Amino acid sequence: MLYLNRYVRGFRLQERDRRLDTSPASAVPIQSRLLTDTQVRNTVSAPSVNLTLTLKVPRTCCVAPALLTVSAAMAQQSSVGSYDLYAASYALDPTLSSTTKFDVSIGSGSSRVADSFKNTGDLGTTCAALSSNSSSSAFAYQGCYTDSVAQRAFTGAASVDSAMTIEKCGASCSKFQYFGVEYGDECYCGNTKASSSAQAPESDCNMACPGNAQEICGAGNRLSTYTNLQYVPVTNPNITGYTYQGCYNDSVTSRALADSATQSDTMSVESCATFCNGTTYFGVEYGRECYCGASLGATSTKQPETDCSYMCAGNSDEYCGAGNLSTSTRRDLLRLAL
Repeated sequence: MLYLNRYVRGFRLQERDRRLDTSPASAVPIQSRLLTDTQVRNTVSAPSVNLTLTLKVPRTCCVAPALLTVSAAMAQQSSVGSYDLYAASYALDPTLSSTTKFDVSIGSGSSRVADSFKNTGDLGTTCAALSSNSSSSAFAYQGCYTDSVAQRAFTGAASVDSAMTIEKCGASCSKFQYFGVEYGDECYCGNTKASSSAQAPESDCNMACPGNAQEICGAGNRLSTYTNLQYVPVTNPNITGYTYQGCYNDSVTSRALADSATQSDTMSVESCATFCNGTTYFGVEYGRECYCGASLGATSTKQPETDCSYMCAGNSDEYCGAGNLSTSTRRDLLRLAL
């Protein structure tokens, strides 16, 4: 499988199974010089990478300009993760800087793959280097870690955004201690990292973020992981007449609290307590579920506090249990004070 990423005058091209996608990225004409950078997967053996320009040269004989095609081989520079970087520079007549078309290609003949007919007039005027990670006063890079669908590294919350950036993921995970970006457009949050997630080589995290091609957003089953430097631990409110009992397991086949239940997208610890109206126990689960009972089921036992990490749907400053993909879930329980 061949991957070809191009950072060309505002465009990044990626070929996957011979399908091409273009999205905003970086590269530029500076005054009368066009600078072009391209990433080529380092599994490609001795690639032939070329920059081709089609110039519209004015003629004195007629209105229509002459079309002149010129080519320049792109030379290998350095490497970033699993990609080798290639670059070319072409001295472009300033009068042609807004009308020139250009292609970046790899290979030749029937195997040639190209990002074609791009307009130099659409380019910016500055270049930005691709970086493997990003840090700020709000978050700090921790490294590239393994992840899997069967056992997520972070289970607090998740989202997908076709314009994902590290900053976007960090903002959506602001209530959590950790977050990570994966497979370009995926974002995961959590207050603990699963023990199954291990640190991986930095080169494993090599996919550019679709919303900012200068940032790395993990890869397949790889998380670019960050710590939230502004994290403030969540403390659930005190409910008059109740004392917090802890995080307990639950099951759809054998409920821990079986008397009554409700669910709501505005769920909070307070609203669950109001709904249960003085029952001996009440518990919040899966962010938006509330259960009440006079007694606690025999199969429900205390679990680690970190298992109850879902924010309440109606108040992101409170925890409302958690859940997973099996029949077993986790819940925060509170007990009526005697």
